[in-house]
Order: sequence, then C-alpha cells, then structure tokens
Amino acid sequence: MLWNSEVREILGEKIVKSVKIEDKTERTLKEMPVDGVFIAIGYVPNNEIAKNLGLELDAEGYVKVDLTTMRTSVPGIYAAGDITGGLKQIVVAVG
Repeated sequence: MLWNSEVREILGEKIVKSVKIEDKTERTLKEMPVDGVFIAIGYVPNNEIAKNLGLELDAEGYVKVDLTTMRTSVPGIYAAGDITGGLKQIVVAVG
C-alpha cells in the first residue's frame, strides 16, 4: 500500500511498464516499475435506479438479493455484479 499517493501517469508502449506516483504528503513524484494497472473508480454504489424502483438496500447502499436466484425485493427485478456488494471486481481481477 502506498498511502497518500496518486497515480499521475501510466507509462509503456503496447504494454504497461511503469507508473509515475505522486506522494501527496511529500509532494514528490517517483516512477515505479509495474506489470499491470487495475483501475477502480470507487466503492460507493451507483444505486439511484435501485432507489427509484424501491429495491431493498443494505446498510452500505448495495441491492439486497437472494444469492441463489439474484432476485431483489421487488418481484420480476433481478440484480447482479458490483451493485449487490460482496467481492468487488478488483478482487476478482487480481485473483
């Protein structure tokens, strides 16, 4: 983990070779060799449609589903993927 850091640039021709990382505390920039980059845009669920449909949400805002059938609290509406919580795609991708 690199705390207080931000990727400023992804470097490489056809494949990723390195990234430039800014240390937000020290205000320094360094280049780090890497084999790949996974982009994550956040962990707050985009659940406006689910709210508008009246779907039951958990405490974190994810749609509650029956894990066997992926049925939501509203008959005829199903949900799958990151909106249902659980393992995030980054975990699956890294695995």
